[in-house]
Amino acid sequence: MIFIDWVTADLPYEWKEKILGGWFIEFDREECFRKETARRLNVKGAHGSTLAIRTHVNFKKKKRLELSGNPIKFLQGHNVFGSGDLLSLMNQTFDVLCAGCSPTLEGYSSEEIEILKEAHHFVGQGPFYQVTPTEEERNQWARGNYRISRIDLTAMVELASRAEVRAVLNSLRGRATIHRRGAGSWYDGTLYFGLTNKGSRATPWMIKGYCKADEMKLNEVPKNIDDFDKPKAAREWGGNLPDDIPHRDELCAWADNKLRVELTLRTAALRKHGLQWAHSWTQTIADEVFKSYLKQMNIGGIVCDAVEDNPSLSLSLRRTFSEWKRGVDVRQYMNRQTFSRHRKEILDITGCDISGDPLTEAPRLDLQKILVDKISPAPVPAWALGETEDIPF
Repeated sequence: MIFIDWVTADLPYEWKEKILGGWFIEFDREECFRKETARRLNVKGAHGSTLAIRTHVNFKKKKRLELSGNPIKFLQGHNVFGSGDLLSLMNQTFDVLCAGCSPTLEGYSSEEIEILKEAHHFVGQGPFYQVTPTEEERNQWARGNYRISRIDLTAMVELASRAEVRAVLNSLRGRATIHRRGAGSWYDGTLYFGLTNKGSRATPWMIKGYCKADEMKLNEVPKNIDDFDKPKAAREWGGNLPDDIPHRDELCAWADNKLRVELTLRTAALRKHGLQWAHSWTQTIADEVFKSYLKQMNIGGIVCDAVEDNPSLSLSLRRTFSEWKRGVDVRQYMNRQTFSRHRKEILDITGCDISGDPLTEAPRLDLQKILVDKISPAPVPAWALGETEDIPF
């Protein structure tokens, strides 16, 4: 299932009190004031997740409420899987926002609570805010009568293993291209198509792919070398998911072999397709738009075969890699610094992580078929459907 991973929306809202998280103040070289810009306020959702909101006046002098963030993560605490039903997700998010965050501290008098209101923050409760739309405004929000300026669509593609996911990404590096985007840019474990330099204007749309398990930091190498000698259950490894999130172990296991592909659409691309209004989006539209952009990727005859010995590896790296593939724990033959260096260089060249379990055979995958022609996103796992009835999976 294609699901929504980010939304930036501008809602009609005749606010009476501003909602903001502070100010950006700009001065010129002579220290004369130039302008001030309201910062967004990060409000708390499920399991510590946040969403950014602020009130503002647009260029038509209309009052608005701007919302930016990941609605599915705000509602369920993670974005491992989700829904492509934009209106349903946003309406549930609005219900949470309209409930607001009021002080409920026991033992405080009404006068003391009013003083706390002025501080705009409550210890242990987060920032104070109140979103109080009129009935007509709330009805407009429910019908989707508001503009969106960014939406991220995401698919989780299931492969055989995490090493296979890394091998696929490594095969696409420098070889896969997109018309007028060229080859992908590799940065910090993510392959981007359409990435611009920091400070430059963002492109109307962008595609990126990465290993979800790596992004979640599942089973990352511990900083203390002594932890290698401990039983696996005693090692403090694991993902960046909150400890109290339901089905945490199942989420980590499910994401372990998933290739994540994301499409970002901004204002120009949304206008081109007539999808700048929230009511234009459905699950079917999300599926069609995502696949139409992915078909612009030119993969050709690229076949994933990245776990065989690579001539780019030095002799020492080749020996380490060969031993790892035979199932040998190479960490016992080298110190921590050498292992970390070998691991990084082998991962950069082959896409394989020698801190994990070795592969018994090299994956040979037709990437054009898997990612473009017949892309089949992994469905929401069955164990999650009964526990999250509120989310429109």
